[in-house]
Amino acid sequence: MSEKPYNPRPWSYSREKCFLECERRYWLGYVQGVEFAPSAAMRRGSEKHAMFEALVQGKEVEGMDADDMAAWNRVEPLVRDEQVETEKELAVDAFRMPVDYDSPDAFLRGKLDVISGGLIIDWKMGQSMMYDQRQADIYAILLSAKGDVCWPLTVSFVFPYIKPECSGTDFVSFGPYCYDPKGMRDIWDLMQSELMALETEIGKKNPADKEDWAPNPAGCSGCGVWASCDFCNGDHITKILEAV
Repeated sequence: MSEKPYNPRPWSYSREKCFLECERRYWLGYVQGVEFAPSAAMRRGSEKHAMFEALVQGKEVEGMDADDMAAWNRVEPLVRDEQVETEKELAVDAFRMPVDYDSPDAFLRGKLDVISGGLIIDWKMGQSMMYDQRQADIYAILLSAKGDVCWPLTVSFVFPYIKPECSGTDFVSFGPYCYDPKGMRDIWDLMQSELMALETEIGKKNPADKEDWAPNPAGCSGCGVWASCDFCNGDHITKILEAV
């Protein structure tokens, strides 16, 4: 065993999702510190996020093509608020009190694409309409910890690059997920207990022994640590793929 026990905190949506999808990927990325290699889709998403952040801030952006312009024109009315914030880093401790994003006391944290009053917008830059209410719950928890919250809180997943099929709809979005103070406390209590249960499960694993961290073949596609995983690159996955 390692001399210093592994600490899974701070939790985030991506960290929890990684562990639940593939323990081996989690072990490589978060325990062993292997750098996640972004896929082409992830790199594109990061570029579009940076572009939209600049546009929301009123900056001029060079190199926008027709698809970029069409996507921005669809969603620009959502972010006209002068008080809008972009790429806001928020964190809370185990008592749901706000702390610095990099604080050692951070229990849960996240980076919110857009905050406009009580509205949180998460940009989804791809063509697949994938979203997760768990992410909305986490973002609402983080924003609700601030003292100057505009209730009710709402979280929307917005897909600027998907052209709406329904007439009268300017953009494709899912939500809004709406939250009030009482419901927020209930969501926090449940989420905290679930994350602490994961901590107990992780605490039983040996950080130095990869065999304690089960690989999941279903998670190999698009894995950010694929090149460092002997399961993905070895005979295990080859045999599995041949059997499909």
